[in-house]
Amino acid sequence: RDDLVTGVQTCALPILGLRWFLVPKSVGAPLPLRAAVPISYIGMFFGQFLAAAVGSDAIRGWFAYRNGIGIRAAVTSLLVDRIFGLLALAFLILASMPVLSDLTNSDVTFAAFAGSAGIVGATIAGLLVASIPPSFFTRRRILVSLFEFARGVRPGLWSGTAIGTLSVSVSMHLIYISAAVLIARALGVSLSYLEALAVVAIVTLISNLPISFNGWGVREG
Repeated sequence: RDDLVTGVQTCALPILGLRWFLVPKSVGAPLPLRAAVPISYIGMFFGQFLAAAVGSDAIRGWFAYRNGIGIRAAVTSLLVDRIFGLLALAFLILASMPVLSDLTNSDVTFAAFAGSAGIVGATIAGLLVASIPPSFFTRRRILVSLFEFARGVRPGLWSGTAIGTLSVSVSMHLIYISAAVLIARALGVSLSYLEALAVVAIVTLISNLPISFNGWGVREG
């Protein structure tokens, strides 16, 4: 069973590389697949002991820059990549609400729902802001920065590859959830896939907060 868990988790690595191939392409800075996959591996390796997810992103951004992508495009790609990862988690959490309500109290369920709905709502709001004519923001300095940010990430979130990128993100999280079920069963813990879907998705979302080294400690807690 240990070999099975290793095999399942290994399947997530090329999928992560595929997402890092699709995202730069969606913002007009294509990265060859032969470069995107190893860059993802390197970022994940160093991300295990660097602060939060920022360390992994810094490594991926640097190597993307070394492969001919401009700094602005690299940063935009990282933002879009993170947004897709969060959206995938939010959709999984929302889909598991009925199971989560049976596992924990109403306060935790509401917090999970509010956080997930907030991620989806903020993404939609950002897309709407990016569609507003630029002239509307000319005299509002704070809104200009928000508008420029939204305009930068909108092509990546609203492109021909968006559905594919979101599907890849969901698939990657489902693989990690499958691995968690296999590990639990190997330890003699009775854990269904739906229960793991509810718990692991929330834990993964929380571990993305910049309060630890790649989620170490937060996940275990």
